Amino acid sequence: MDTKQGDLVPISEEEVLVLSALKETGLPSDFFWSDNWLRVLLGKTNATMELRSRIEQFQESIRMREFPQSLIDITAFCNDMDRQSWHSHDATIDVLWDKYLADVKQCNNQLNTDVMVKPSGPYGAILYTQWHYPTFTTKKTNLYCGHVMDPSNPSLLQQFLKLGCPPTVLSSDMLPIRSDSCNPSWTKIHNWDQISRLSKAFNYALMRRSPIVLLVGQAAFDTFDEYLRQDQSLHLTKVRIFMPRTLGRQPFFYAVSEKKSSEIQQLVFFVQHGSHFVYGASIKAGLYADLRTDHFTRMALPNNSSLESKRKRYKELGYPGLVKARQKRVENCEERKAEKARQNQVENCEERKAEKARQKQVKLERKAEEDRQIELDRQWIAELDRQKQAGLGPKALAALNFVKARKKQDELDNHNLLKAGATFQIIATRSRDLARLYTLFLSYEIQHLLSKPASFYVEDNVKAIFLHYRDFHHWSLKWDDLSRWVKVSYIKRIQNTYREFQDFQALTAKFEQLKTKPRYNVLNKYALWSDRDHDLDQLCKTDNIGWEPHPAVTIFWPGSLKRLREQSKTGSNTSRLASNSSDAGCKRNRESSDNAAETTQAHAAALPQPPAKRTKIAISDLIHPIDLS
Repeated sequence: MDTKQGDLVPISEEEVLVLSALKETGLPSDFFWSDNWLRVLLGKTNATMELRSRIEQFQESIRMREFPQSLIDITAFCNDMDRQSWHSHDATIDVLWDKYLADVKQCNNQLNTDVMVKPSGPYGAILYTQWHYPTFTTKKTNLYCGHVMDPSNPSLLQQFLKLGCPPTVLSSDMLPIRSDSCNPSWTKIHNWDQISRLSKAFNYALMRRSPIVLLVGQAAFDTFDEYLRQDQSLHLTKVRIFMPRTLGRQPFFYAVSEKKSSEIQQLVFFVQHGSHFVYGASIKAGLYADLRTDHFTRMALPNNSSLESKRKRYKELGYPGLVKARQKRVENCEERKAEKARQNQVENCEERKAEKARQKQVKLERKAEEDRQIELDRQWIAELDRQKQAGLGPKALAALNFVKARKKQDELDNHNLLKAGATFQIIATRSRDLARLYTLFLSYEIQHLLSKPASFYVEDNVKAIFLHYRDFHHWSLKWDDLSRWVKVSYIKRIQNTYREFQDFQALTAKFEQLKTKPRYNVLNKYALWSDRDHDLDQLCKTDNIGWEPHPAVTIFWPGSLKRLREQSKTGSNTSRLASNSSDAGCKRNRESSDNAAETTQAHAAALPQPPAKRTKIAISDLIHPIDLS
């Protein structure tokens, strides 16, 4: 944001979000163009007054120093399609890079180093950005002798949009070997441990030469946080920033100083990886991360495009500069007036034609909407007929009973519309509940329950069935952790459920006589429903949509449903958010191994098997006709 709030008429949506975020963090609305911005930011930290003073002195020392610049444009390699070697951005970087490649070749002579990615920028740059590793997500066709700063990569595009490509910034990959973005195959490389240590040491040497360091992503932070802590010549001071947490981490930075002189040498900051925001982070989380990046990089790359900075430059230029700026504003104003006059002339000539074309377009859109509605009605009628021919379907059953209700209303000659409406609602609700009960009866779990005789459900067989459903739905509860009373109640519940559904005709007749709320309780007793339970995917494994039943949780989970919900909530914040990481995969493999050990060979025969092909049951054999009188 380059201008003050008062200069923006009207203010854009992005600027409204930025001002709102500044207000929530307790920062003033003019923070980005304020001269004492660093003092304001440090006031939101836990730094002592002595440390704040040292950080401000460190900032002044950076302003007084001259830092190296890249010899050429750091993105020039993107347009050099015929390159045979890496570009030279800095002589020292070239020497260190050649030595690093030679050391890698000694570890693994078969590794193709021509596809490795060289750092972008000069040695000892004012700002150092540390990335993790390069991927194949790029628009470049020539992957040989590439550099880190590739704006065609979605993650590096975030740095390009935020910082641009200044010649005073050095960007490097911690592991400069290009690999897949999800599952890197580094461990298959011969002597990978030695190559990894060489790569990290090479980057640490580059990082220590820059006063401002930006560690991008958790992997880079974990690695170089350990390096900084193990460096016996340095002292780390963690400065916490009291801003809203995003992605589970409190904002902070390190003030790195020498133990002998206590002089601050570096400020090391951490920001989330760009992939967090490219693939679905919230707007608010991205906005706070964007603001933190502005704060962290402002010492190295101050914002020179604000109105206040422009006014200061005009004063430094003197009167000629002010006259030139004034003339430029006048010219822009005259150009805008002339352009507006030309647009008015065109609008006057084309207004009638445009209005006529607009009216014609409105008629076409209206006709298209009517045709679309007619087509939807035809499809709905065809769908009802298809469901009627296939058997019982919830929509078809409801629609048929709607027709019966309307016929009943016609027989009453509309003398009692309220009574007819209530009858219509009762029929529709009862039909829907009967359809749910029938779908529950035909579910996979109930049919497997009925496929065995009642004498089958003894403790050993019930244990095997429990272990089967526990493994399938990733429940963490073990059979040996259940008390004797819980096991007895669990076996009794399965036996009662078996008896209820064994005589489905009696269950249906009893169910039909119940009122709406008792019917609702019966359905919830035997199954969870996708349209009623929004946390269903945390309780069991399911890909169903709509209102399909899930009796596995209510029948085969021992104990209370409240306990399962609490366990799923505590486990979802870690295991589900990290499901794309290798650690979560290893954890599931270990759990599967433990579960397999519990399921003995004697119980394997008791596990549910796929149901045999059943003869289709007629609807008239399952549900009694509804009396409309």
